[in-house]
Amino acid sequence: MSGNDYKVPPRSWDNIGQLCDRLRKSFGLYEAAYFPIMEVLERVLDHKLGIVRVEVGFKADMGLAEGHTCPTGEFIELREDV
Repeated sequence: MSGNDYKVPPRSWDNIGQLCDRLRKSFGLYEAAYFPIMEVLERVLDHKLGIVRVEVGFKADMGLAEGHTCPTGEFIELREDV
């Protein structure tokens, strides 16, 4: 990665909670203790819908970064131990 940082507008904790609740409801997971984020990213957004490619990066290559996103939205790279 180039090391560029991209800033996004801040959200309140309340707003984040509301968005999460809507997402859980849409997947029928409102009562689930944990949201299966990796399964949703890989199986739904990548394999089923083809919205974004999910890649697994190696800790040795990524260092302290736990993940990267492509500025054009083509892929999300998450470190193998995340």
